[in-house]
Amino acid sequence: MNALLAEGDEIRRFGEGSTHTTIYFPQVKAFHIDLPPLAEQKRIVAKLNALSAKSARARTELARIETLVSRYKQAVLDKAFSGKLGQKNLGDLVVRIKAGKNLQCDERPPHPHEKGVVKVSAVTWGAFRAEQSKTLPQDFEPDEDTRIKSGDFLFSRANTLELVGAVVIVAEVPENLYLSDKILRLDFNEPVGTWLLWYLRSPMGREALMNISSGNQLSMRNIGQKSLLSLSVPYANAAIRTEIVSRIKTAFAHIDRLAAEAKRALALVGKLDEAIHAKAFRGELVPQDENDEPASVLLERIRAERAAELKPKRGRTARP
Repeated sequence: MNALLAEGDEIRRFGEGSTHTTIYFPQVKAFHIDLPPLAEQKRIVAKLNALSAKSARARTELARIETLVSRYKQAVLDKAFSGKLGQKNLGDLVVRIKAGKNLQCDERPPHPHEKGVVKVSAVTWGAFRAEQSKTLPQDFEPDEDTRIKSGDFLFSRANTLELVGAVVIVAEVPENLYLSDKILRLDFNEPVGTWLLWYLRSPMGREALMNISSGNQLSMRNIGQKSLLSLSVPYANAAIRTEIVSRIKTAFAHIDRLAAEAKRALALVGKLDEAIHAKAFRGELVPQDENDEPASVLLERIRAERAAELKPKRGRTARP
């Protein structure tokens, strides 16, 4: 088994077929593999088993990091907004809320010469995704004030319970995308966008948003503008806000570096397994012993035993 695993890429070259790849039995019978003495085979397998167990444990632990990263980030945000901070209603900070129209659109991103509106999925995953959009009818001219621009603070007023209230600050955007009826732009009377972005993504912020969402079905919830403006949010002066946001970004950057290193390490573990198998079948993984019975002797004995089993037995032929 380990010999075939070590030759995996070479073996796959014999596969035929585009949809369902098959290696046919005559080709399998023609395979050649290295065959060391039986005693050395056992030493190699024992060593491979021991190393495979270690790499399996490493893969398990490294795979856990992705879950731990999410928990760690949530813990950072929880701590950031759990101190002694003031409170304000969001309505005290918002000077305007702008939304687009609900129209029947072509379910594809618009071409550069067309105009489109963003879907809720454009703001769902932590960064603005312009490709998550659909094309407006050619005969509809959207309000220029609903065009999305770099720096806009966007809020998803409708989505599932877990995703309603998702927020992003737009970094880059094409010039032909506009707000939809489900994506709101919030304009503030002071620079609190980044501060509110992190708060609304924190466990406290998410709980507050879910509490003001409405809807009978868990598959789609809605946050009305009146409820949104009445939402109580933490508030501090500009210097404190800047310091807390800076610490959040520093902590997140550190976490992301650790996650990236874990991802690279996980990929290297797979390559390490391949390298170990290759080394095993080059005769470099365990020491060789010249006193071991050669594999050729073992094979000759097996052939002799098979020949003896196939040889017809002498005896009287039974009469009918």
